[in-house]
Amino acid sequence: MEKEYNDPEPERYYDWMLWKMRQERKKCFEILTPHAASRKILKLEEEVEELKRAIIQLQEQKDR
Repeated sequence: MEKEYNDPEPERYYDWMLWKMRQERKKCFEILTPHAASRKILKLEEEVEELKRAIIQLQEQKDR
């Protein structure tokens, strides 16, 4: 696991932008456990099904 280090938020704009990019980069490299990845996939599949049902409902309303 990556060692945590003190990286306080800077006040100057360009320094802040570089700091923010470092924070976002850390998020990209977070490692998911297989269990966490499975949970995330299931949640996304549920959201896709919900969107499909909403599309079908809207198409049925349009056809009326």
